[in-house]
Amino acid sequence: HRVILVRHGESTANERLMTSGEAATDPEPALTARGYAQARETAAHLARLGPCVTVEVSPIMRAVDTAEPFLSFGLVLEKRPAPPMIRYDLREYYTKDAVVLRGASVAYPGFGWVLPDPELAADPTQWTRTPDATPAHFAARVARLLDRWKRTGSADDRVQTIAFTHSLLIR
Repeated sequence: HRVILVRHGESTANERLMTSGEAATDPEPALTARGYAQARETAAHLARLGPCVTVEVSPIMRAVDTAEPFLSFGLVLEKRPAPPMIRYDLREYYTKDAVVLRGASVAYPGFGWVLPDPELAADPTQWTRTPDATPAHFAARVARLLDRWKRTGSADDRVQTIAFTHSLLIR
């Protein structure tokens, strides 16, 4: 199973040399014009890597915005067991109080390609980002994510997942 991890494009917090998970005052910074251009360039590059079976996206809006050009690029997903999915476990490390995800007000269902994660409420306006209590809690979440990917497909499958997420989770 091959997993391609894609960090979201440049955000307004990144532009100010801040990380939104810990330092930024805006819990949901948007992509900058450069971030949208990076998303389009990444989509073109990913399309050349061949077909994928699953596409997973963090529920944080800048990751959704980064994934959108790839999903609208016209790439045919082979043997896809499910439509692209918002995965709560791909969210970034966040230590502040719980906040409502900005993406909720943008109405994910309008994208059409999003299948919400079962961990999230059916109503997108109820989606919140809860803090990871400690670095150990975050590490345990990442370990569960890796275990889920290890259990996807069989040894004979050439399974490829593309996951749009955040820098700390990738590290």
